[in-house]
Amino acid sequence: MTAPGFRPVLSDTVTHVKPWYTELAALWDAKWILLLVAALGSAAGYFGADHFVEDRFTASAVLSLNPREERTTGLRSVLSSLGREERIVKSEAEVLRSRKLLALVVDHLALTEDPEFSAIPLADDPQAAAVARLSDRISVKNPEKTLVFHITASADDPVTAQKLADTLASFYISGQLEAQREATERATRWLTDRAADLIVDLDEKEAAAATLAADAQRISKLKLDGLQRKLAAIEDRLSVDGLSEEDLTTLTAQKTKLAAAANEESAVLVEKRQITREAEASRLIYEHFRTRLNEIAVQSGFFAPESRLLSPATMPKTPSWPHLPLFAALSAVLATGLAAAAVLLRNALDKRVSSVDEFEFATGLTVAGLIPAMGKRWRKNRVVELKALSSIRHVRTQLLRGGPHRGGRVVLVTSTLPGECKSTHAVLLAKSLVGLGR
Repeated sequence: MTAPGFRPVLSDTVTHVKPWYTELAALWDAKWILLLVAALGSAAGYFGADHFVEDRFTASAVLSLNPREERTTGLRSVLSSLGREERIVKSEAEVLRSRKLLALVVDHLALTEDPEFSAIPLADDPQAAAVARLSDRISVKNPEKTLVFHITASADDPVTAQKLADTLASFYISGQLEAQREATERATRWLTDRAADLIVDLDEKEAAAATLAADAQRISKLKLDGLQRKLAAIEDRLSVDGLSEEDLTTLTAQKTKLAAAANEESAVLVEKRQITREAEASRLIYEHFRTRLNEIAVQSGFFAPESRLLSPATMPKTPSWPHLPLFAALSAVLATGLAAAAVLLRNALDKRVSSVDEFEFATGLTVAGLIPAMGKRWRKNRVVELKALSSIRHVRTQLLRGGPHRGGRVVLVTSTLPGECKSTHAVLLAKSLVGLGR
C-alpha cells in the first residue's frame, strides 16, 4: 500500500528495473537449493571420475649424482665450482630426458607392442611414436641446490609405471659406464698411436746418435785442443813484423786449414750432444706415454658410475589420477555456478515486484506498509487473521504519523490482479481509522 497524495516521479512508459542487490537476495533465498545442487554435483563428479575416468598410476625413482671431486681453494674457485655443478645438473637432466635413452627403454620393455604407447599403429616409425608417448609420461625434477633427481613415470598399469622409472634409472647409470668405457678406449687408441710414432722417432734419433758417436770416437778433446794451440801459434807468428811474402802465404794457408779442421771437429761434437739430448727427451716422452697406457689398462676394469640409485621405484597401490576430491570440488563449483546462473536468469526474467525496496525503486512511491495475502477464508485461520490485523494497524499508524502523505484525505486501495482482497483491506483500514475517531 502506498501513501496517498504522493506523485510518482517516473513516467508511464518506464521500464521495470530492479536494484542490484535483488540479485544477491535471490541467491540468498535460493541458498538451500544451491547447497543441494552443490552436493549433488560433488557426488556426481566423484562417481563419474571413479567409474568413467581411466586410472593413471605414478612411480618414482631417486638418483644421486656424484661428480668427481676436485680440491678448490679461495672464494673464486668455490664460486666457479658451484656454477660448474649447476651446469652439470642441468646437463644430466637433459640426458635423462633424451630421446636416445628413452629409445633404449622402449626397446627393452617392448613398448611398441603396448597399446598404451603404440596409439598410432599405422605410424611410419612405431619406435619414434612410442618414444614421443613415453616422453609425455616421464618427468625429471631436481630439488633446488641438490644433486638429486626424481624420475617420475606414469602409466595405466602400476607394474608398468614401476618398470619405466627403474629401467630409465638403470639405463642412465649403465650409460655412464658405457661412456667411461668408450672414453677410455679412445684414450687408449690415441696413446697407442702416439707411442708408436714416438718409438719410431726415438729409433731414428738413437740411430743418428750412434752414427755420430762412431764419428766422434776418432775425435778427442786433446786433439781439438792441439789444433786450437797450433792456430794460436800461427796467429802469433803472423803478428810478427818482417815476415817475407812466402812465409806469410804459407802461414795463412796453414791457419785456414787448421781452422777448417777445428770447426769440423767441433761441429761433430756439438751435433752429437744435440742428437743425444733429443733422443733422451724422446725416450722420456715415450716412457710417460707407456706409463699412462699401463695406468689406463689397470683402471679399465674398475669403472664406477658418477651416479647411484638412492631409492628404486615402488609399485603404486592407488592411482594418482583421477584425483577424486579435486573432481568432486570442481563438479560442485560447476554445478553451483550453473544453478546460480539459472537463479539470476530467473530473477532477471521475473518482472514481478517482490519487495518494498524494489517497488519504491521502480515507482518512486513511498510504501506505508505491507499487508500479507489473506485469501477468502482468512477468518478461519487465526494466524493469518492476526497477521493481517497487525499489518492494518501498522499502515494506519504510518498514515497518521505524517510524512510525504501528510494532509491527504483519500486512500486508494488497488492491485494488479482481481481477488487480492482489496475490499477487505479497505474495510479493515476504515474500521481501524473509525475506531480512533478518524
